Amino acid sequence: MKQMNIRIREYIPIDEKSVYKINKETLEVSFKSLYNIFHRNNPDLFLVAEDLISNKIVGFILVTITKKFEPRDSGIIYAIAISPNYQNKGIGRKLIEKLSENLVRRNIFTLYLHVKESNYKAIQFYSNLGFKKLELVKKFYSWGESAFRMKLNIQKNN
Repeated sequence: MKQMNIRIREYIPIDEKSVYKINKETLEVSFKSLYNIFHRNNPDLFLVAEDLISNKIVGFILVTITKKFEPRDSGIIYAIAISPNYQNKGIGRKLIEKLSENLVRRNIFTLYLHVKESNYKAIQFYSNLGFKKLELVKKFYSWGESAFRMKLNIQKNN
């Protein structure tokens, strides 16, 4: 197997085309209109995974801060995607680990997401990272599909 050298870093505007390509290939919803807003508002919460050997962007995570689910600030993942050729290689885990470090620096210790009820692979991935299912949100998506709301309590690594 080819050696991989992946670096997790903040998104920069020059990454837009690469991130959009991954977004289009892997997600049913385009988040392109949010890239610059999220980058401007929370640059440390919009991360990309870069393959240092090929110099390609191979994944991203798009997160914002909310008080929607609890009185304290928490993070919410709007999107996480990995290029199909790079899936199942630990890159999604690396993105969430780096994101968690960045949230802890802000004294934020909870992270939420919504995942399609039918996306068993993603649900298993999130469960393996410590996310817990909270509830099924009926008709969460515009096309009528329901989603599980999941939550991760982030551990401080001192």
